[in-house]
Amino acid sequence: WMLEGIGAGLPEGDSRKGSLLETAAHHREAGLASLQNTHYMGGHWLGTFAAYLITHAYLEYPKVLE
Repeated sequence: WMLEGIGAGLPEGDSRKGSLLETAAHHREAGLASLQNTHYMGGHWLGTFAAYLITHAYLEYPKVLE
């Protein structure tokens, strides 16, 4: 979720934005696949971060502070 948040915060036309969002998509896919792991980290701990990722709550956070 952090990579998507950073990418979303970059201005349009920033040369880093496309590659950052592409990398974020790869991390999203791998991270969500890890949730099916029965190990504590995959089955429990990563779920917290997956909730942020899926809901995009991180994109709304700065607006709450204003």
